[in-house]
Amino acid sequence: MRVLIVDDDTAFTDFLTMMLHSIGHEVAGVVTSGGGDVMEAYYKCGPDVVLMDFMMPQFNGVTAAQQLILRQPGARVVIMSGIHDTTKLQKVAASAGALRVLNKPFTANELETLLSCLPYAPQRPRVRY
Repeated sequence: MRVLIVDDDTAFTDFLTMMLHSIGHEVAGVVTSGGGDVMEAYYKCGPDVVLMDFMMPQFNGVTAAQQLILRQPGARVVIMSGIHDTTKLQKVAASAGALRVLNKPFTANELETLLSCLPYAPQRPRVRY
């Protein structure tokens, strides 16, 4: 699966890139400048899914997801968040069109399970490194 990572924490994006590669997925692009640059990156790299942090400069992840999905109704977005109680965030994210909220920190197994369960997820062989 081709994944676009959107998170302003470059150490986390590096870690997530390694994690995605380790479970057999391709990182199509990384945006660390905030929610405002998501649209351009999405058009440029054509990902299967966007993993987007909730807390970012310019726009939060839910606002950026909503704008992306309005312009690209087929866009599949997962919001990532370090907020402990995500009950309210899950409702807001769903109303914006995001598919799921993924709580940070998460393991490679949790990420792999989430990606494999996304609606219309392409079936690609998993490669272990």
